[in-house]
Amino acid sequence: MNAGAGEGSLWRGLLQKDVLQALASVCGLFLVQAFTGYFVFTVNASRFFKEAGSSIDENLATIIVMVVQFVVTLVASLLMDKIGRRKSLFISFGSMIPFLVIMAVFVGVSGDVGADGARERPALHPLAWARQGLTGTDEGSAGDTWTRTGSEDPVPYGWIPLVSMMLFLVGSCFGVNPVPYILANEYFPTSIRSQASSVCISFSTIVNFVALQVYSPMQDGLTQTGLYAFYAGVCGIGIPFTYFFIRETKGKQIG
Repeated sequence: MNAGAGEGSLWRGLLQKDVLQALASVCGLFLVQAFTGYFVFTVNASRFFKEAGSSIDENLATIIVMVVQFVVTLVASLLMDKIGRRKSLFISFGSMIPFLVIMAVFVGVSGDVGADGARERPALHPLAWARQGLTGTDEGSAGDTWTRTGSEDPVPYGWIPLVSMMLFLVGSCFGVNPVPYILANEYFPTSIRSQASSVCISFSTIVNFVALQVYSPMQDGLTQTGLYAFYAGVCGIGIPFTYFFIRETKGKQIG
């Protein structure tokens, strides 16, 4: 493929059949990554911890999660060189699913009906975050039962979604987070690598932006429990997608 992409035709080299197939595989993996909920949770981590009723300061908790993610990513980068990119993805997707299911069950159970018999949305509801940010309303004292748990006390067993989210993010660091970016470089010949990688990274930026923008509408349509179940389903789709469409690059010459 390098010989077919000369000076002045670098972008044209992206139209080669094998390059297009590689682009489709990597961009498809980025699409799956975006809708596993990884990026949404990372961006909204501090709000998630606060609304979950944690006794730990949400900013401190977020810092702890980021540090854990950094350390796990370093370990995972060494592990990927031993077990390969595909196995890393299998482990990552497989480990993320149970923690999403736990969060879905927890939110579904804790957010069904309030003490006064009225149906209340869970304290994790993202519209409460949005309204507080836009209007300055204190959702804990607004008397609006659909945006809070109905009590100023911490959510019972609030550590469950916190631990689940942390382990979910840790699981993502073993493959779902780093592997697409690695493959965006390893899948393409050196002559068009920068162009092909820029297409993949640009696509990743777009789909992550979309995932953030549709989070609240999806939550309203699916409920918070349904949204977590959706993310778990996407992780489940990621396993056969990896099996059929992602080829191993460990130990192989690239470029």
